[in-house]
Amino acid sequence: PLARLPPFKALLNVLKMELEDWPFRRLTAFLTSSLFCLDWRELAGGQAARDVAAELRRVEAADGRGRILAALERAAAQSPPAESAADSARTSSHAPAARRALLLLQRLSETTHGLRRSHNLDGWSSVVVDIVRTFGLDGVSLENDAPAGSRSFGETLASILFDAARAERVADIEPIELTLSEFVPLLTDLFEQQSLMCGRREEGRLRVIAAEQVRNLEVSYLFLAGLAESSFPRHRTDDCLYGESERQELNRLGLALGHRTLRAQEELLMFYGVVTRARKQLLLTYPVVTAEGQPLSPSPYLAAITELFDPAALKTGLEEQLDPVPPPDRVLTAADARVRAMFEALEGRPALFAAVASRRELAAAAINCLAAVEMNVRRFETAGFTNYEGRLENPANLDGLMQRFSHEHEFSATELEAYAQCPFRFFLAHVLKLETPEPPGIETDFRGRGTLVHEVLAELHRELFEAAERAPGPRQAPRGADLAAMFQALVEQKLESRPAASDVHSSLRRIEQRLLTEWAEAYGRQWDEYLAALPRDAKLVVRPARFETPFGSAAQGAAAHAPGGEHPALVVGNGTSAVRIGGRIDRIDAGLVDNQIVFSVIDYKTGRPRSARFDTLDSGRSLQLILYMLAVMRLEIVGPKPRPWHAGYWRIRESGFVSGVKLPRAKSGETWPALDESVWESLVETLEGLIPKLAAGIRGGRFPVFNADSECTGHCPYNTVCRVAQVRSLSTELKKTWAP
Repeated sequence: PLARLPPFKALLNVLKMELEDWPFRRLTAFLTSSLFCLDWRELAGGQAARDVAAELRRVEAADGRGRILAALERAAAQSPPAESAADSARTSSHAPAARRALLLLQRLSETTHGLRRSHNLDGWSSVVVDIVRTFGLDGVSLENDAPAGSRSFGETLASILFDAARAERVADIEPIELTLSEFVPLLTDLFEQQSLMCGRREEGRLRVIAAEQVRNLEVSYLFLAGLAESSFPRHRTDDCLYGESERQELNRLGLALGHRTLRAQEELLMFYGVVTRARKQLLLTYPVVTAEGQPLSPSPYLAAITELFDPAALKTGLEEQLDPVPPPDRVLTAADARVRAMFEALEGRPALFAAVASRRELAAAAINCLAAVEMNVRRFETAGFTNYEGRLENPANLDGLMQRFSHEHEFSATELEAYAQCPFRFFLAHVLKLETPEPPGIETDFRGRGTLVHEVLAELHRELFEAAERAPGPRQAPRGADLAAMFQALVEQKLESRPAASDVHSSLRRIEQRLLTEWAEAYGRQWDEYLAALPRDAKLVVRPARFETPFGSAAQGAAAHAPGGEHPALVVGNGTSAVRIGGRIDRIDAGLVDNQIVFSVIDYKTGRPRSARFDTLDSGRSLQLILYMLAVMRLEIVGPKPRPWHAGYWRIRESGFVSGVKLPRAKSGETWPALDESVWESLVETLEGLIPKLAAGIRGGRFPVFNADSECTGHCPYNTVCRVAQVRSLSTELKKTWAP
């Protein structure tokens, strides 16, 4: 049926896309389909189609033509007020993409405007034919190997639709106006009733049809398969209302109901009609075992027909060949030849494989087989990681990595931790930049929540710090209740300043506000606990002093937001092994202890803590805090020659401040211990040796499929393209292990 052909399915997707009001999946399927040949300049070489998918996810527009266009118009026309230089750069980078996406979808909306009105059948014929022509479907051939000049999809579509409209006029049927929802089933029904007749010769080919369709054909060679007891004759299971005796009684009383005897007669008559169609040869087969391996008996019809012949006149045989490699005398197809040739080559007899590879139509498959052999040798018989397990060896690729991650490149702590945690995932996410896109939808934005909390805490402590600097006399630490009130007020202010795209978004915002109110109260309690653990004999107590402090490239132009001016990148290592590192520190607490500036680095966490079983400094998976402490110290962000005091994570939704340098947590009534100088020197020494190794591994193309977490595949978005399970099965035997 023509309704099963790809061009018709593509057309149907366009119509349903309009009918369902531009759902995200249908819209992106249309824009990325290879069947459509669009020469629109609005496509921008294909970039606009990618922009549509990215921007609809960003603005959370899952469907609705009007909503989608309105959201893109807002994103393209003006950016929301930016609260920092980073926000400004981020919003400005989205504006060109939003404009490209908007222009493309506006063109699509104009092209499909006819689908949004009612037409009679003649009008719909013109609308659909124009759309098919505009989208480049009209020239699609209905057969893959059709000769030039054969009938195209556009001609077939126009013929069917205009014939249907003409039939209405000939039958003197008054045309009626149809909406798109009424026209689509009619169009589908018209194409279901039309079949594509194969124009190829049938010599040398097999036609596979149902047994019922054979009775009116003249067949030279007939193969009747499936003559098992359970399938021929068929056992009916429709006797749900009446038993066999009840059916016979109802038939005796004049009510015509089918019964088992009649159906058996019909099956026997059909079998007779099928087997008598063969003119030169009849081959009857049946399986001797079920799919579960249980024995299976032949059909009684097969037993009855064999009794009509002398046993010597029939050729019978049992095929027990379960080996996928065909024997030499049974090589019948190109696929059989390839399989047999590979089998003999692996046995040390390459002559047949060489013959197969010399055939032009089989050469590509032979080359692929050789590539598969090489891959298996590298994976399952070679010690250590190979180029089939994340090691890049192509000189052009290595040169590209050296340029991209040159000595001038600025790494982030997150990048280095990601590489140490799983090099292959780093390769996919940070080098190839592959993402796992999800359709847009209205759901909780966890990343946006984290950004909001970071902004609120930075603004809150900045106000308190500036107020304390202006206040005369000794500084008094604010109470947790005061911080909770300020936290809640800032959250309300920021949420109210962000317009909601719909009523659902407004409801989600109210839920978010209630949740963050609970977080505000929790933060107040955590603040009081944190103050109680600070040293009481300090001349100037260690308290929040710097907020969202950037260093490296992130600090360019951010002097207004980072007291003390811009800070350069941190350099770890010496000479050719030196590595530049940049980042943004959530909070730096500073004070005076024994007349020396001391500081603590704090990183806010709003999500659930990840498992720390493998996250150690030595493994390279827990670098952030120590790197930030080293940056504060070497870049003198809080003053000359500061002394590291402490560092930790502030888990707002969990337990508050948690030490990140493996020091004992202060008990109630005790103060946080200072970081011992020898411990600090040991940490710095570890960093100086580890960071250059990580950077060298990235620049050298070493991305082995290795992860110390044995359960990594359960939550990794790249688990479908990763072979870590294969590697683990061979890690001991072939030494496929890795450490930074």
